[in-house]
Amino acid sequence: MVVEMAMESIFAVVDAYDSMTSDRSYRRAGSHASALRETKRNSGTQFDPQVVEAFLATNIKDLVRDETPAKDNGEPAPELVSAGSAAAEESHV
Repeated sequence: MVVEMAMESIFAVVDAYDSMTSDRSYRRAGSHASALRETKRNSGTQFDPQVVEAFLATNIKDLVRDETPAKDNGEPAPELVSAGSAAAEESHV
């Protein structure tokens, strides 16, 4: 039961991040940085604070991927956000 509750808390954060950073029929995808800010803002209300802390730590360790368009076929290509890049500096909350 405890493991199921922990899994639900983890999936809530990951699903919300995915939703915020994915295109929808009614809106364009938000940025990686804005999704991280929104996740942090909702820590303790919508999301378990310990899960948010762990999720934000994955970004610091370059484990959260940002989608950038590929140049050859136009399909999004996963690209790690390097801790030294401008995108990573913008995304740290």
